[in-house]
Amino acid sequence: TFGGKVAILSAFTGGKLLFYDAMTVREAEIKKGDAVIFPSSFIHEVTPVEKGERRSLVSWVNGPNWK
Repeated sequence: TFGGKVAILSAFTGGKLLFYDAMTVREAEIKKGDAVIFPSSFIHEVTPVEKGERRSLVSWVNGPNWK
């Protein structure tokens, strides 16, 4: 299963998309109109929006199991 986000950005602060692995945290640098596609098994979060409004379009694609 893959997850995806299309950024529909307006003026806001916070709301960062973060990915975690065993030892690091990586921030996705997203600009207006960007798409971020990643396996839904990735550990991720969006930090709280501190000011303004953050909108995104989220979808999933499901298929046969990977071998």
